Amino acid sequence: MKNNIILICLMVALVFASCERDDSYDAPNSFSDVGWIFSDVDGPLDANIGDYITFTDASQGYSHHEWEIGEGNFYLEHPLGRNDRGDSLLRTKIIGSGSTTDKTVSVFFDRSGLQPVRLFNIFPEKVTFRGSDNFRYEAKPVADQWVIDTTFMVDVYAKIRPKVQIDHANGTEIWEMSEIDAFGSNINRVWTNRSTIDNNVITVEAGDAVDFTNITEIGRPETVAWKLINAANVQGDSLSYNNNGPSLGGGNTLNYTFSSLGDYYVGIRASRDSENIPNGFTSVVLPYRFNVIPSSKPFELLGDVVELEDETIRLNFTGEFQNATNQEQYFTVLVNGVSFNIASVTTNGTFLDIVLTDPIYRPDVITVSYDGNGDFKSTDERSPEAFTDVPVIMHNVSILPESIENTAMAGMDGTWFEAQSSGRFEFSTEQFVSGPTSVKATIGPGARAGMRANPSPAIPRASGESLLVSFKMYIDPASTVMPQRVAIFDIPRWSASSYNFTGSEPKGEWIDVQIILPPHSSANITGVLFRSDALATSDAVIYYDDFHIVVYEERP
Repeated sequence: MKNNIILICLMVALVFASCERDDSYDAPNSFSDVGWIFSDVDGPLDANIGDYITFTDASQGYSHHEWEIGEGNFYLEHPLGRNDRGDSLLRTKIIGSGSTTDKTVSVFFDRSGLQPVRLFNIFPEKVTFRGSDNFRYEAKPVADQWVIDTTFMVDVYAKIRPKVQIDHANGTEIWEMSEIDAFGSNINRVWTNRSTIDNNVITVEAGDAVDFTNITEIGRPETVAWKLINAANVQGDSLSYNNNGPSLGGGNTLNYTFSSLGDYYVGIRASRDSENIPNGFTSVVLPYRFNVIPSSKPFELLGDVVELEDETIRLNFTGEFQNATNQEQYFTVLVNGVSFNIASVTTNGTFLDIVLTDPIYRPDVITVSYDGNGDFKSTDERSPEAFTDVPVIMHNVSILPESIENTAMAGMDGTWFEAQSSGRFEFSTEQFVSGPTSVKATIGPGARAGMRANPSPAIPRASGESLLVSFKMYIDPASTVMPQRVAIFDIPRWSASSYNFTGSEPKGEWIDVQIILPPHSSANITGVLFRSDALATSDAVIYYDDFHIVVYEERP
């Protein structure tokens, strides 16, 4: 946090300069030197607009001294106390502009950007300013005198004036806070009257998204936060960012879906918060009322139906649900073609969750149907449409870290490395499934091509738990004799589980391969070795991609 305290410390110590003297002149107690003090000592010279910096000329022995400031900035009357801050108070202390011969000046900055503060001194003898890092600035001879003429450039930050682009179904709005509004409040929280903005209506259908983009140009904000305010919760005509409402997160862009009927406002808080720059913020409610009306679109499934880790079947819809109970009889869930009993159906926002009475397993094939006769309603009073035999995507999250499973990532950071290999394993962009790379094994007669990864931390594994390894394999059409097998070793077990080649595998296309790793007593997997073992006549190039390991499940 910037701390501009008047005359905190010397920018540089005063330095005595050697002087050229006329031998006939004997004045042992006279000397000249140059130096200055100012209150902003933390990093570059900078300030907020509407604030000030104090400058003191600490030079001695000069015959002329002068400060000069740029147009639009002003000198303040002394003394100034520690609490003398704020645009309105400081303006009452303005006493002039231009140039002055005062040794100490407090410069009030009323313009943003780089603002000059010039020091002009004349000395009867040569002086040299000595700064840090061996910086030297020597007086320049003018006639028979010596001149120090230097200008301090102060970076003045404008008050933040938010500018926002709003993209919605009916068009685009661009709004920027006016300069009058920006300076209308010393505490940076801009209040407005609802009556002045309620006629600026943006109509949004429930379930539609609106994009908000921060395009602020004035004030150099670093961070942005957004807020939603429900008009029904605002008392009276006054409205500000401080009104109660949920945060919508941060960032320069916001994509927000309006789900519930009613009227809403959106606020923005733009701020500078870094150290060593003048901090500041402006928070304001955008001058639009968002009127959310019932959607004209059907209330239907959105995306895939998925199984969660806890065996919940989750359906996502194109709008938020009202609360509903006792809806189980309107759904049918088939597991491997058999209807299973439903324990519960619950709604949560746009989600509808189904829990079955009996457990389900990863190899199960599950479908969900809805007959359309339930009492479900969206928050904008739409009823969901019926659907039949929608497949469920089973929970299938790999226990492999992404840095191992993702061949592109593994190839970049060296997670996989060649091991137990007399052939060659390498990362290749010639063939891939998920992209942009796969693992390429070049397998010659009697050779091994192996690679290993050591996950850190180790992968937890319950004792007695089997694992299912799956990957995709592509055999180059030019390959003549296949390897003997692809072997997987889970370390520290070190016993191979294999896929044995038959010679009938198709070439020139990706095929799915699965290998079961049996249980063992170790609780953790500290390494994975993937190895292609050749026959005496093997000659093949094989690509591997999409490595995946999950806990193996099978229905009893």
